[in-house]
Amino acid sequence: MKHNSKAQNGLNKKQSRLNRKRKLDKEHDKIHVAVGKHKWKALRELKKARKEAGCYQEKRKTLGEDTTSADLLALGRAKAQQIRENINNQNKEVEEEKQKSEDNKREKVEERKKWRKKLSKRTARGQPITKHQVDYLLHKIRQSTNG
Repeated sequence: MKHNSKAQNGLNKKQSRLNRKRKLDKEHDKIHVAVGKHKWKALRELKKARKEAGCYQEKRKTLGEDTTSADLLALGRAKAQQIRENINNQNKEVEEEKQKSEDNKREKVEERKKWRKKLSKRTARGQPITKHQVDYLLHKIRQSTNG
């Protein structure tokens, strides 16, 4: 029995090492580059894909020479500038919406004040003025039918 348990322990250790290796492979997907005489084709395709993804600047002049190289700092600055512009545009839109809503609120408050003044008017004997009451009811009906 002891002999079997040692063999079992050896298998468990080997199996755990393989499992760890599989987990690492799943976490970090590697790009498969073909090995052999056609390796250069795979590398060329990989470089094309990186260029399309925007990892490289097309051409950069260095001391009168046209060279292709990664200019990550320039790419980062350009992306940061785009992000700043987007944020500024969004802020302007939000401010415009706030201004419109404040204007609408102000208009509604003014209208309520106007109607409150009319509706609170009384005759000499303390009765409400019927004309204003009827006008207000008509106004409410028109508003509900218009939307």
